[in-house]
Amino acid sequence: MDPHARWTRALPARRSAWLWTTSPGVPAGDTPMLVNGLPQLRPCGLPSGRIRFIGPLLGGLRATVPGFPFDRLAGRRVLVGSFGTVFARRPQWLRALAEAFRGSDWTLVLATGSVPVTALGPLPGNVLACPFVPQQDLLRHADALLTHGGMNSVLEAAHAGVPMLVRPRSREQRRTALRVAELGAGAVLERVGALRAGLERLVGHADTADRVREFSMLVRAAPAVAEAADQLLQLAHPRRMG
Repeated sequence: MDPHARWTRALPARRSAWLWTTSPGVPAGDTPMLVNGLPQLRPCGLPSGRIRFIGPLLGGLRATVPGFPFDRLAGRRVLVGSFGTVFARRPQWLRALAEAFRGSDWTLVLATGSVPVTALGPLPGNVLACPFVPQQDLLRHADALLTHGGMNSVLEAAHAGVPMLVRPRSREQRRTALRVAELGAGAVLERVGALRAGLERLVGHADTADRVREFSMLVRAAPAVAEAADQLLQLAHPRRMG
């Protein structure tokens, strides 16, 4: 059950299994938990026992943008900026991101979410802005991802072998951002003014590619979506757990 869906509270607890990101709020004990994340990203004190971790939720429903101009990315360094759906970004903040890349050799692909693209005003020619972007497809072209630190975006980037600049909005996202930085697969972005320098430092660091590759191997080895149902069945039936 998704703990944020209120209707799940009416379901019999003895038949329940919880789906959480890296910081489950369900008390320790016998309650089954399926965690979208990795043990390496877990905070200290996460209860052990009946917990199973799964990797990125690839496939299924995907953001699609008909006619997205992938040809404009050819021969360019590409930064994808995508910030989830929970915390709205202000037009001024998104505009500052776009201006940070004016005249650079980077192409910034920017997901504006609930902010209309027109609210950003005229954009530099090397900035592509859409309400939603095909993130999984774009990561195959990207040199880096600028993200809020949502767990699935982090796992998708790692799966694709893409380093991350993380601008967290919540405590959980900040914990994830710090762990990504500790693993060498990304860096925490504290302010927009430091974006270009932080990005160049990240992608230009001699160890980044190796550390991202190591992180990617961990993510690719994690159980995928197709295995999640089997994980739930194992959690629901202890005798089947080996």
